[in-house]
Amino acid sequence: MIVKNIYKEIEKEYSEKRNRAKQITEERKTYIYTKFPKIEQIDRAINTLGILTVYYVTKRKVPTNIVKDCPRAYLNFNKEEIDNEIIRLREQRASILEAAGYSADYIENAFSCKNCSDTGFVLQNYVDVACDCQKKILAAKLKKAAGIPSEDVFCKFDSSFYSDKPNVEKYGIFVAPRVQMEAVYKRCVRFVELFENPKVNNMVFLGSSGLGKTFLGNCIINALTDKGFSCLYMPATSLFKPFAPGFYSQEESNEIIDFILNCSFLLIDDLGSEKQTATRYGELLEILNTRELKGKKEPCKTIITTNLSPSNLFDYYGERVASRILGGYDILKFAGEDIRLKQKNM
Repeated sequence: MIVKNIYKEIEKEYSEKRNRAKQITEERKTYIYTKFPKIEQIDRAINTLGILTVYYVTKRKVPTNIVKDCPRAYLNFNKEEIDNEIIRLREQRASILEAAGYSADYIENAFSCKNCSDTGFVLQNYVDVACDCQKKILAAKLKKAAGIPSEDVFCKFDSSFYSDKPNVEKYGIFVAPRVQMEAVYKRCVRFVELFENPKVNNMVFLGSSGLGKTFLGNCIINALTDKGFSCLYMPATSLFKPFAPGFYSQEESNEIIDFILNCSFLLIDDLGSEKQTATRYGELLEILNTRELKGKKEPCKTIITTNLSPSNLFDYYGERVASRILGGYDILKFAGEDIRLKQKNM
Protein backbone atom coordinates (compact mmCIF):
# COMPACT_ATOMS: atom_id res chain seq x y z
CA MET A 1 0.00 0.00 0.00
CA ILE A 2 2.54 2.53 -1.22
CA VAL A 3 0.42 5.68 -1.15
CA LYS A 4 -1.10 4.97 2.26
CA ASN A 5 2.30 4.15 3.75
CA ILE A 6 3.68 7.39 2.36
CA TYR A 7 0.88 9.37 4.00
CA LYS A 8 1.58 7.59 7.29
CA GLU A 9 5.26 8.48 6.98
CA ILE A 10 4.35 12.11 6.36
CA GLU A 11 1.98 12.23 9.35
CA LYS A 12 4.74 10.81 11.53
CA GLU A 13 7.26 13.33 10.20
CA TYR A 14 4.95 16.25 10.93
CA SER A 15 4.29 14.96 14.44
CA GLU A 16 8.04 14.77 15.02
CA LYS A 17 8.46 18.28 13.60
CA ARG A 18 5.85 19.69 16.01
CA ASN A 19 7.44 17.93 18.98
CA ARG A 20 10.87 19.19 17.95
CA ALA A 21 9.55 22.74 17.52
CA LYS A 22 7.92 22.59 20.96
CA GLN A 23 11.15 21.38 22.56
CA ILE A 24 13.24 24.05 20.83
CA THR A 25 10.78 26.77 21.83
CA GLU A 26 10.82 25.70 25.50
CA GLU A 27 14.61 25.57 25.55
CA ARG A 28 14.83 29.03 24.03
CA LYS A 29 12.31 30.45 26.48
CA THR A 30 14.16 29.00 29.46
CA TYR A 31 17.41 30.51 28.24
CA ILE A 32 15.95 33.93 27.34
CA TYR A 33 13.90 34.22 30.53
CA THR A 34 17.03 33.55 32.57
CA LYS A 35 19.06 36.08 30.62
CA PHE A 36 16.30 38.68 30.30
CA PRO A 37 13.78 38.45 33.20
CA LYS A 38 11.94 41.45 31.76
CA ILE A 39 10.87 39.34 28.76
CA GLU A 40 9.31 36.73 31.04
CA GLN A 41 7.33 39.51 32.74
CA ILE A 42 6.19 40.79 29.34
CA ASP A 43 5.05 37.32 28.24
CA ARG A 44 3.09 36.86 31.46
CA ALA A 45 1.40 40.20 30.89
CA ILE A 46 0.53 39.29 27.29
CA ASN A 47 -0.89 35.96 28.48
CA THR A 48 -3.03 37.72 31.10
CA LEU A 49 -4.35 40.22 28.56
CA GLY A 50 -5.20 37.34 26.23
CA ILE A 51 -7.24 35.68 28.95
CA LEU A 52 -9.07 38.93 29.70
CA THR A 53 -9.89 39.27 26.00
CA VAL A 54 -11.66 35.91 26.04
CA TYR A 55 -13.83 36.90 29.01
CA TYR A 56 -14.65 40.32 27.55
CA VAL A 57 -15.59 38.90 24.16
CA THR A 58 -17.80 36.21 25.71
CA LYS A 59 -19.16 38.75 28.23
CA ARG A 60 -18.40 36.51 31.16
CA LYS A 61 -17.29 37.63 34.60
CA VAL A 62 -13.55 37.45 35.15
CA PRO A 63 -12.79 34.79 37.82
CA THR A 64 -11.49 35.95 41.20
CA ASN A 65 -8.15 34.15 40.87
CA ILE A 66 -7.41 36.05 37.65
CA VAL A 67 -8.51 39.37 39.14
CA LYS A 68 -6.19 38.76 42.10
CA ASP A 69 -3.08 38.26 39.93
CA CYS A 70 -3.97 40.86 37.30
CA PRO A 71 -2.62 44.44 37.35
CA ARG A 72 -5.52 46.71 38.34
CA ALA A 73 -5.01 48.91 35.26
CA TYR A 74 -5.73 45.95 32.99
CA LEU A 75 -9.13 45.37 34.61
CA ASN A 76 -10.22 48.85 33.53
CA PHE A 77 -9.15 48.34 29.90
CA ASN A 78 -11.72 47.98 27.15
CA LYS A 79 -11.18 45.58 24.22
CA GLU A 80 -9.37 48.18 22.08
CA GLU A 81 -7.06 49.16 24.93
CA ILE A 82 -6.20 45.51 25.57
CA ASP A 83 -5.30 45.03 21.89
CA ASN A 84 -3.12 48.13 21.89
CA GLU A 85 -1.35 47.07 25.08
CA ILE A 86 -0.59 43.63 23.64
CA ILE A 87 0.91 45.29 20.54
CA ARG A 88 3.00 47.61 22.73
CA LEU A 89 4.30 44.72 24.85
CA ARG A 90 5.20 42.63 21.79
CA GLU A 91 7.10 45.56 20.31
CA GLN A 92 8.94 46.00 23.61
CA ARG A 93 9.86 42.33 23.69
CA ALA A 94 11.04 42.47 20.07
CA SER A 95 13.22 45.50 20.82
CA ILE A 96 14.95 43.74 23.74
CA LEU A 97 15.59 40.60 21.66
CA GLU A 98 16.83 42.45 18.58
CA ALA A 99 19.10 44.68 20.67
CA ALA A 100 20.70 41.50 22.02
CA GLY A 101 21.17 40.07 18.51
CA TYR A 102 18.14 37.73 18.38
CA SER A 103 15.25 37.74 15.93
CA ALA A 104 11.99 39.28 17.13
CA ASP A 105 10.24 35.87 17.02
CA TYR A 106 13.11 33.91 18.56
CA ILE A 107 11.05 32.53 21.46
CA GLU A 108 7.85 32.03 19.50
CA ASN A 109 6.99 28.60 18.10
CA ALA A 110 10.03 27.32 16.16
CA PHE A 111 8.03 25.69 13.39
CA SER A 112 9.85 24.78 10.19
CA CYS A 113 6.81 26.03 8.23
CA LYS A 114 5.17 29.19 9.51
CA ASN A 115 2.21 28.80 7.15
CA CYS A 116 0.89 25.53 8.57
CA SER A 117 2.67 25.45 11.96
CA ASP A 118 4.04 22.02 10.99
CA THR A 119 0.59 20.45 10.67
CA GLY A 120 0.83 20.02 6.90
CA PHE A 121 -2.50 21.80 6.38
CA VAL A 122 -3.71 25.36 5.92
CA LEU A 123 -7.24 26.77 6.08
CA GLN A 124 -8.57 27.77 2.66
CA ASN A 125 -12.18 28.86 2.24
CA TYR A 126 -12.97 27.30 5.63
CA VAL A 127 -11.55 23.93 4.54
CA ASP A 128 -8.24 22.33 5.52
CA VAL A 129 -6.09 21.80 2.43
CA ALA A 130 -2.56 20.48 2.06
CA CYS A 131 0.12 23.09 2.68
CA ASP A 132 2.72 23.66 -0.05
CA CYS A 133 5.33 22.11 2.24
CA GLN A 134 3.32 18.87 2.44
CA LYS A 135 2.80 18.82 -1.33
CA LYS A 136 6.55 19.00 -1.87
CA ILE A 137 7.22 16.20 0.64
CA LEU A 138 4.49 13.99 -0.86
CA ALA A 139 5.66 14.56 -4.42
CA ALA A 140 9.28 13.80 -3.50
CA LYS A 141 8.30 10.55 -1.77
CA LEU A 142 6.10 9.45 -4.65
CA LYS A 143 8.88 10.22 -7.11
CA LYS A 144 11.29 8.14 -5.05
CA ALA A 145 8.78 5.28 -4.73
CA ALA A 146 8.29 5.29 -8.50
CA GLY A 147 12.03 5.12 -9.05
CA ILE A 148 12.22 8.36 -11.04
CA PRO A 149 15.95 9.07 -11.55
CA SER A 150 16.85 12.42 -10.00
CA GLU A 151 19.42 12.92 -12.77
CA ASP A 152 16.66 13.03 -15.42
CA VAL A 153 16.53 16.80 -15.74
CA PHE A 154 16.10 19.11 -18.70
CA CYS A 155 19.69 20.33 -18.67
CA LYS A 156 20.82 16.76 -19.46
CA PHE A 157 18.94 16.70 -22.77
CA ASP A 158 21.43 16.36 -25.63
CA SER A 159 20.14 16.83 -29.17
CA SER A 160 23.45 15.64 -30.64
CA PHE A 161 22.25 12.04 -30.18
CA TYR A 162 19.71 12.65 -32.93
CA SER A 163 20.57 12.73 -36.62
CA ASP A 164 20.83 16.10 -38.33
CA LYS A 165 19.97 14.54 -41.71
CA PRO A 166 16.33 14.70 -42.88
CA ASN A 167 14.86 11.45 -44.19
CA VAL A 168 11.11 11.45 -44.73
CA GLU A 169 10.89 7.77 -45.62
CA LYS A 170 12.90 6.66 -42.59
CA TYR A 171 11.61 9.02 -39.90
CA GLY A 172 8.18 10.01 -41.21
CA ILE A 173 8.86 13.75 -40.82
CA PHE A 174 10.18 16.39 -43.19
CA VAL A 175 12.77 17.90 -40.84
CA ALA A 176 15.86 16.25 -39.38
CA PRO A 177 15.29 14.32 -36.11
CA ARG A 178 17.59 16.75 -34.30
CA VAL A 179 15.45 19.72 -35.31
CA GLN A 180 12.29 17.83 -34.37
CA MET A 181 13.58 16.75 -30.96
CA GLU A 182 14.83 20.23 -30.10
CA ALA A 183 11.30 21.46 -30.77
CA VAL A 184 9.87 18.64 -28.61
CA TYR A 185 12.28 19.54 -25.83
CA LYS A 186 11.19 23.19 -25.91
CA ARG A 187 7.52 22.16 -25.76
CA CYS A 188 8.22 20.07 -22.65
CA VAL A 189 10.01 22.94 -20.92
CA ARG A 190 7.16 25.25 -21.86
CA PHE A 191 4.67 22.72 -20.49
CA VAL A 192 6.29 23.02 -17.06
CA GLU A 193 6.56 26.81 -17.21
CA LEU A 194 2.85 27.20 -18.05
CA PHE A 195 1.65 24.20 -16.04
CA GLU A 196 -0.98 26.14 -14.08
CA ASN A 197 -2.47 27.65 -17.23
CA PRO A 198 -5.69 25.73 -18.04
CA LYS A 199 -5.21 26.50 -21.74
CA VAL A 200 -2.07 24.35 -21.87
CA ASN A 201 -3.11 20.98 -23.28
CA ASN A 202 -2.26 17.47 -22.20
CA MET A 203 0.26 15.76 -24.46
CA VAL A 204 0.95 12.37 -26.01
CA PHE A 205 4.50 11.34 -26.90
CA LEU A 206 4.50 9.15 -30.02
CA GLY A 207 7.56 7.27 -31.23
CA SER A 208 9.46 4.01 -31.16
CA SER A 209 11.50 2.77 -28.20
CA GLY A 210 14.70 4.46 -27.14
CA LEU A 211 13.94 7.97 -28.39
CA GLY A 212 13.74 9.65 -24.97
CA LYS A 213 9.98 9.66 -24.29
CA THR A 214 10.33 8.37 -20.74
CA PHE A 215 13.38 10.56 -20.11
CA LEU A 216 11.54 13.78 -20.99
CA GLY A 217 8.52 12.59 -19.00
CA ASN A 218 10.78 12.10 -15.99
CA CYS A 219 12.30 15.55 -16.55
CA ILE A 220 8.81 17.01 -16.34
CA ILE A 221 8.07 15.09 -13.13
CA ASN A 222 11.31 16.26 -11.51
CA ALA A 223 10.68 19.87 -12.52
CA LEU A 224 7.07 19.86 -11.31
CA THR A 225 8.02 18.10 -8.08
CA ASP A 226 10.51 20.88 -7.37
CA LYS A 227 7.62 23.31 -7.79
CA GLY A 228 5.57 21.42 -5.20
CA PHE A 229 3.06 19.68 -7.47
CA SER A 230 1.90 16.14 -6.77
CA CYS A 231 3.11 13.90 -9.61
CA LEU A 232 2.55 10.23 -10.34
CA TYR A 233 4.46 7.98 -12.73
CA MET A 234 2.41 4.97 -13.81
CA PRO A 235 3.62 2.37 -16.32
CA ALA A 236 0.64 1.25 -18.38
CA THR A 237 1.24 -2.28 -17.07
CA SER A 238 0.42 -1.05 -13.54
CA LEU A 239 -2.18 1.60 -14.34
CA PHE A 240 -5.17 -0.73 -14.44
CA LYS A 241 -4.31 -3.02 -11.52
CA PRO A 242 -6.22 -0.94 -8.91
CA PHE A 243 -9.36 -1.31 -11.04
CA ALA A 244 -9.13 -5.11 -11.14
CA PRO A 245 -9.96 -7.47 -8.24
CA GLY A 246 -7.19 -9.44 -6.56
CA PHE A 247 -4.26 -7.05 -6.77
CA TYR A 248 -5.10 -4.81 -3.79
CA SER A 249 -7.61 -4.62 -0.97
CA GLN A 250 -10.64 -2.41 -1.62
CA GLU A 251 -9.19 0.31 0.58
CA GLU A 252 -5.87 0.23 -1.24
CA SER A 253 -7.55 0.25 -4.64
CA ASN A 254 -9.70 3.24 -3.74
CA GLU A 255 -6.68 5.11 -2.45
CA ILE A 256 -4.56 4.50 -5.55
CA ILE A 257 -7.42 5.25 -7.95
CA ASP A 258 -8.08 8.51 -6.12
CA PHE A 259 -4.48 9.58 -6.61
CA ILE A 260 -4.50 8.53 -10.28
CA LEU A 261 -7.58 10.66 -10.86
CA ASN A 262 -6.60 13.68 -8.78
CA CYS A 263 -2.82 14.16 -8.73
CA SER A 264 -1.58 17.36 -10.36
CA PHE A 265 0.40 15.50 -13.02
CA LEU A 266 0.05 11.93 -14.26
CA LEU A 267 2.57 10.30 -16.58
CA ILE A 268 1.18 7.15 -18.21
CA ASP A 269 4.22 5.45 -19.65
CA ASP A 270 4.25 3.03 -22.58
CA LEU A 271 0.52 2.83 -23.23
CA GLY A 272 -0.19 -0.30 -25.26
CA SER A 273 2.25 -2.50 -23.34
CA GLU A 274 -0.46 -3.61 -20.91
CA LYS A 275 -2.59 -6.71 -21.38
CA GLN A 276 -5.60 -5.89 -23.53
CA THR A 277 -9.05 -6.55 -22.03
CA ALA A 278 -12.48 -5.14 -22.81
CA THR A 279 -12.72 -3.35 -19.45
CA ARG A 280 -9.45 -1.47 -20.01
CA TYR A 281 -11.06 0.84 -22.55
CA GLY A 282 -13.72 2.06 -20.10
CA GLU A 283 -11.18 2.43 -17.30
CA LEU A 284 -8.79 4.44 -19.45
CA LEU A 285 -11.63 6.65 -20.67
CA GLU A 286 -12.72 7.26 -17.06
CA ILE A 287 -9.18 8.34 -16.12
CA LEU A 288 -8.83 10.68 -19.08
CA ASN A 289 -12.31 12.22 -18.74
CA THR A 290 -12.10 12.72 -14.97
CA ARG A 291 -8.71 14.38 -15.15
CA GLU A 292 -9.77 16.58 -18.07
CA LEU A 293 -12.79 17.89 -16.12
CA LYS A 294 -10.73 18.50 -13.00
CA GLY A 295 -8.09 20.26 -15.09
CA LYS A 296 -10.57 23.00 -15.96
CA LYS A 297 -10.58 24.12 -12.31
CA GLU A 298 -7.04 23.38 -11.12
CA PRO A 299 -3.77 21.86 -12.42
CA CYS A 300 -4.54 18.27 -13.38
CA LYS A 301 -2.60 17.40 -16.51
CA THR A 302 -1.67 14.15 -18.18
CA ILE A 303 1.06 13.00 -20.54
CA ILE A 304 0.90 9.63 -22.28
CA THR A 305 3.89 7.95 -23.89
CA THR A 306 3.38 5.16 -26.40
CA ASN A 307 5.18 3.21 -29.09
CA LEU A 308 1.89 2.82 -30.96
CA SER A 309 1.13 4.72 -34.12
CA PRO A 310 -2.15 6.67 -34.38
CA SER A 311 -3.70 3.86 -36.44
CA ASN A 312 -2.57 1.29 -33.85
CA LEU A 313 -4.23 3.34 -31.10
CA PHE A 314 -7.54 2.97 -32.92
CA ASP A 315 -6.93 -0.77 -33.33
CA TYR A 316 -6.02 -1.25 -29.66
CA TYR A 317 -8.52 1.02 -27.91
CA GLY A 318 -11.30 1.74 -30.35
CA GLU A 319 -12.59 5.02 -31.70
CA ARG A 320 -13.80 6.59 -28.41
CA VAL A 321 -10.49 6.25 -26.56
CA ALA A 322 -8.22 6.90 -29.54
CA SER A 323 -10.23 9.96 -30.55
CA ARG A 324 -10.06 11.29 -27.00
CA ILE A 325 -6.27 11.01 -27.00
CA LEU A 326 -5.47 12.07 -30.54
CA GLY A 327 -8.18 14.74 -30.70
CA GLY A 328 -7.80 16.24 -27.24
CA TYR A 329 -4.05 15.96 -26.63
CA ASP A 330 -1.17 17.77 -28.29
CA ILE A 331 0.78 15.17 -30.26
CA LEU A 332 4.56 15.29 -29.99
CA LYS A 333 6.27 13.09 -32.55
CA PHE A 334 9.60 11.64 -31.39
CA ALA A 335 11.95 10.78 -34.23
CA GLY A 336 15.40 9.33 -34.74
CA GLU A 337 17.21 6.11 -33.89
CA ASP A 338 17.57 4.38 -30.53
CA ILE A 339 19.75 6.83 -28.59
CA ARG A 340 20.35 4.29 -25.82
CA LEU A 341 22.76 2.43 -28.10
CA LYS A 342 24.67 5.64 -28.80
CA GLN A 343 24.80 6.50 -25.09
CA LYS A 344 26.21 3.06 -24.27
CA ASN A 345 28.96 3.47 -26.82
CA MET A 346 30.11 6.81 -25.40
